[in-house]
Amino acid sequence: MTERDDEGRVVLADPDSLLGMLQRGRGKGYLMALERPPQEVWPLLLECITNDPRMDRLFERRYYGSLILRTGMDLKLLQPLVEEGDTRRDNAGWRVDMVLSTLESLARQGSSQAVEMLRDYLRYGIEWVWATQVLGELDSPGAMEGIDEILFHRISNDPGLYRQLQDQIEEAWAGYCRADEETRRRWPFLLPMCEPWKRLCSKNDGFARFFLRVGEPCDPPRAVPKMSDVDVADLSVEELLSWVNGTSLSACRQVLVRKVSLEDETRLLESLSSDNTYQVLLALCGLGKLGTLTAFEAVKSCIVAGEGINGMVRGAACRALGAMPSSRTLGTARQWFTRTEWHFQLAGGCILEHHATLADVPLLIEALRTPETIQGKDFRLSSTIRALARFKGFGRIPEVERVFCGADDGFDRGLAAETMASTAPDHFTHEFAFECLWDCEWCACKVGCAMVDLSTPGAIERLKEIVSDPSEEDDIRRIAENRLDGVVG
Repeated sequence: MTERDDEGRVVLADPDSLLGMLQRGRGKGYLMALERPPQEVWPLLLECITNDPRMDRLFERRYYGSLILRTGMDLKLLQPLVEEGDTRRDNAGWRVDMVLSTLESLARQGSSQAVEMLRDYLRYGIEWVWATQVLGELDSPGAMEGIDEILFHRISNDPGLYRQLQDQIEEAWAGYCRADEETRRRWPFLLPMCEPWKRLCSKNDGFARFFLRVGEPCDPPRAVPKMSDVDVADLSVEELLSWVNGTSLSACRQVLVRKVSLEDETRLLESLSSDNTYQVLLALCGLGKLGTLTAFEAVKSCIVAGEGINGMVRGAACRALGAMPSSRTLGTARQWFTRTEWHFQLAGGCILEHHATLADVPLLIEALRTPETIQGKDFRLSSTIRALARFKGFGRIPEVERVFCGADDGFDRGLAAETMASTAPDHFTHEFAFECLWDCEWCACKVGCAMVDLSTPGAIERLKEIVSDPSEEDDIRRIAENRLDGVVG
């Protein structure tokens, strides 16, 4: 039985074992799996897919799907997992587990068997809305064939399912009406004017009536004004603070940092007690730009307030402290970083990311030797790795390499890859860059593409695969394409 910790997360296998590498999504594990007999690899893939090892549920899924395709694993092994997993979940929220996510990845990579399994899933699955959306986005011929009839029959014979559909349509419609035009264009709402629902409604009058019977979606959506960069460009600091809201915050922030001056400090300080959270966030941004002793003490108080403070406000306070001069903040950061309270560690780390000096290297390395930090039980790991990345050409830091090889969270492995590429670029290129080309973590793959030695056997071929993969991140494809520029053949 899979071992889990007190929080219900999977306890990962040894990081040097093949299973441990696959659970962590390392490129080295991918390459090792291709060298083993497929029959040895399939049970390990099933373990990863059945017992989701990811700390970040938005983590890349194509890693496992690609290995399934490359090793020729029969997807029939996943069918009982899909059916069994579906009975363990309720109807609340977005609860697609790793098995379904892997099927989605396989379908997007061209697996006709995965497409058929998703089509079959529509007949019984809880996440049928999600599966319909996935199938509607595929180029696969026949992916949507007959789905209108499947869903019409199922919903017609299940009053509970219709109520679920009704609730989701109303929720989607409310969100659509609140959203600005840009969000409306890119968000896959469950509405009859959005695909694939538009297609299904046009094919099946009965299915279309499911939408019309809800009532509210018959009304046209109201226009939602959006404050653009142009709208706020001429506003004063006072006007920016008075008018800022969730939609305009980003634009207001950009204008504020250009216009704020010492004359605005009193108004910014007053805004910290506002009931408008966005005004508080904007004020913190302005105080960070001013960086005066008074501003520092005011922002510092947001951290000292403890765990009860609004999370967005705490994050803005950390960023404001990071923007202030190191002469003002670095002493406090060093004290906070070694405290046990997580909010002090978080704020101290944010300052060190921006201002750490060579004198702080022993402190940072000591953090990477602390079991609680490495195990993610405190809030220092990510900021420590980022802070060390400041020291370009510093040389090898074995503690960072251990994070790359053993961190449970792929995000931290990506940060470690970036730090190694900064502090010891030649060593990173020689030892780690090639495997990063197959890493499931975006940052690790990106830095691998930028740093890999093109004379390494297989490097050019892998970069070509990345460039030709339409589902790959645009940034990574662009870097790979630049590396191939001028390569013959």
